[in-house]
Amino acid sequence: MFTLGSDNFHHSNNHNNDTSSYILSTALAKKRVRVVQLLLIGLIGLLLGLMGNFFVSTSCHFATVHIVVGQNEKVFPFHFGLWKYSPIDSVFQGYSYCYKYDQNYSTNAPIVARIANIVALLAGIASISILWMYLIFGSTGKRRWKWAVRIGIFAALVQLSTLYFFVGNLCQEYSCAWGPGAYLSIITSVVWFVLACEMQYHMPVAVHASMLSSSVSSPLSSPSSILGGGGGPINPAALMEEPRALVTTMELAHIDDVTREYVWL
Repeated sequence: MFTLGSDNFHHSNNHNNDTSSYILSTALAKKRVRVVQLLLIGLIGLLLGLMGNFFVSTSCHFATVHIVVGQNEKVFPFHFGLWKYSPIDSVFQGYSYCYKYDQNYSTNAPIVARIANIVALLAGIASISILWMYLIFGSTGKRRWKWAVRIGIFAALVQLSTLYFFVGNLCQEYSCAWGPGAYLSIITSVVWFVLACEMQYHMPVAVHASMLSSSVSSPLSSPSSILGGGGGPINPAALMEEPRALVTTMELAHIDDVTREYVWL
């Protein structure tokens, strides 16, 4: 009877070892996928976030403003940006160049939208810098990562507030329509928000190194705990709980050698 029980124990132990190996490989595959997703969102943040914000700042077509010009009171569509606009000569030449806001429109300059765009740029740089430092060096601080998420959301909200342009003095005096810069500002805001959400979803979890080493090197409990101590009958509940405990550990732990996904405590 004892030999049969021992054979059953070894068979169950082998089965749990196979299950643990499968769970381990699955968890590692998930970590690789998460790193790839963070890499993609980091590239999108660079291309559409930072470059989008830069285009919004340098473009002179954030809005189309219809202004009455001349004694005939003919309406011309002017292009206005955050920092410059297309004067009447440029309008006749197909909007070939732009000037900074001169004395004619200096009082109508979109100060709030300018400040919002600059603050959004700085916040976006701070958030995406933490992400790329993590991707390059493989480590980050837990608090730093959480602040990167918050700053990313802040960048999205502030970037969206550049649309205050359309309730400013210029659009209160003249009729305004959205231009490419305004649409791109919305896209940039969405990019910052998606960046923050992805960083929140794939946030590294701080775990003790002892928990990681003990869970990976000794994923199963000792035979005495499974046998119930003293070579007694096998405890089925203990056998069932082992894979679950390993799943929980692998969801929390970050395997340094494979994905370099770890956090300073």
